[in-house]
Amino acid sequence: MTEITVDTDELEKIRKTLSREPERNISVLGFLRMNPGSVKNAFYEGVSIAVVVENAAGERYAFLHGDDEVGVGRLVERLYPEVKTFSSVEDRMMPAITQGRVIKSVFPTRRYVLPDDVEIAPPAVPMRRLDGSFAEYVKKHYEYDYLKVEYARDRLEKGISAGVFDGDSLVAWGMTHDDGALGTLYVLPEVRGRGYGEAVTRALIIEKRKAGEPVFLNVLHGNVRSSNLVEKMGFVFDRNASWVELA
Repeated sequence: MTEITVDTDELEKIRKTLSREPERNISVLGFLRMNPGSVKNAFYEGVSIAVVVENAAGERYAFLHGDDEVGVGRLVERLYPEVKTFSSVEDRMMPAITQGRVIKSVFPTRRYVLPDDVEIAPPAVPMRRLDGSFAEYVKKHYEYDYLKVEYARDRLEKGISAGVFDGDSLVAWGMTHDDGALGTLYVLPEVRGRGYGEAVTRALIIEKRKAGEPVFLNVLHGNVRSSNLVEKMGFVFDRNASWVELA
């Protein structure tokens, strides 16, 4: 196994390797593009690669790439227990990560990608971009525990976001994650049924396309309403992608 110190040249080599399968590696490629300074190190085991990163909340995790279960397993063995969380894990990688280890949590999602030729009309309601002052509010209403205020603030300051307001009150919103995925979409219960979720998604898509970036998102398994929404808009299911945390 080879450990490398990631400098600009090495980062470009990793990016070129991962870019041979752009849809498969859409998440890690997005992170590398937007957060090159947050890559801590990388490891090679044959043709398998582990890229270790740290997000704005100080959480360290790894992206894995490779078809060789043995190679991926050796990478996980090298990283664990310093690194316990693995992002965008494909189904075929799960045995290599979890074998002989206690799983603390799994966040299983379905990844959807929007083809470039799908036309998206502008939202029918006014939108405003959000800033870091809304981080606490977004965290308070988010459905899942993993969102940290520091992370939300960073994404609102540096990423793409869109919000619907009723007077001075923010009632629906979404933003992009640090890998470029659309996410944290939320509509307050009292205004649901007005099409705000789709309107926010449309606004985010348009901004992503203006930036020349691929459009993708992840929907939690079992969230039929969200899956139906994105499929209606033209998103195409790509693959299962899980976030796995080991004990």
